[in-house]
Amino acid sequence: MRVSDDVLFEDEVVNNTTKVSEAVSLEHIYGYAVWASWAGSTITGSIKLQASVDGDNWSDVASSSQTISSASSYMWNVADAMYKYFRVSVTSGNTNDITVNCKFSAKGV
Repeated sequence: MRVSDDVLFEDEVVNNTTKVSEAVSLEHIYGYAVWASWAGSTITGSIKLQASVDGDNWSDVASSSQTISSASSYMWNVADAMYKYFRVSVTSGNTNDITVNCKFSAKGV
């Protein structure tokens, strides 16, 4: 069984913009989990998963968006992913710094 894990964001500061992680290939992967935490003072924004079949055109993964309004964390568990790549997108809704940490783990053949 193939197992893969890596850091997508490490103490990444997002301020009044959108940042996306590097694309992660899901070749020979049948499921993955993503853990993210965020912190900051008076923060607003969102964090979500995005998917692509070609690495160029991206769409939001259905029901993956999480609202950022205070320090918190979230875990996505995705089974039977049939797309080829995924990434994490973080958007800050104001000029207050959001500090993001994010890791993934994947299993396949």
